[in-house]
Amino acid sequence: MEILRNLQNLFRLKPREVTAPTFLSWEQSGLGIFSTEQLEVIRDAHPDDLADIFTKLPPQVRSGTITELVIHGNYRKAAILARSFAARDEEFEEFLEERFDKKYVRMLLKKDLFKLR
Repeated sequence: MEILRNLQNLFRLKPREVTAPTFLSWEQSGLGIFSTEQLEVIRDAHPDDLADIFTKLPPQVRSGTITELVIHGNYRKAAILARSFAARDEEFEEFLEERFDKKYVRMLLKKDLFKLR
């Protein structure tokens, strides 16, 4: 501890508070568009099954499903689902790019899945 204090004094560093991200419980929709039962399906179903169900729905609902997964901390499943939607509908990637930050879309569609939590 003393070494850390000495280093902080030497470089005049302030201790940094490290906080873990907080995620919503699956009983609550982050967007307010899904019921608890729908959230349970989103949470528990395989991404391919979700893609089969949601591909027929408007892109706003599909992007909402991806956003719910991210809000609840399931980045990897969100990315798998986003890639599945993009593979089935070539306009979906463009839809995401028009509405979300480019880094976010790149993370969903291009980043190595093993680097996502």
